[in-house]
Amino acid sequence: MSSLPNELNNSARSLKYFAGLNNMQLRLNLIKYPDSTFFYSDDEWIFEYKRNNKQLLVSSLYWTSFQPEQFEDDLEISSFIKDVFKVFLNLDVLPVHRPYRNPQL
Repeated sequence: MSSLPNELNNSARSLKYFAGLNNMQLRLNLIKYPDSTFFYSDDEWIFEYKRNNKQLLVSSLYWTSFQPEQFEDDLEISSFIKDVFKVFLNLDVLPVHRPYRNPQL
């Protein structure tokens, strides 16, 4: 029996959306953004994790990559991202879609 949430049981589905993130870089700027950790993939901003409130800001570039035939709505995408961060990074997050902005670190 798998210990992964239902959204992650289909490994092909998980790999499709997270395989490109295997070169993920974490970036910090503690002076300008003291409560944030930024996740980049190929120099593109993907996520900003706000440690003070566990909010995960998700770039439009990444959010819109989810295919409508696999995800019914934004709530399902949010739940999927939340589960992935919990299982693979042991982080409880609240995913929020944000218009793309590349923070100036």
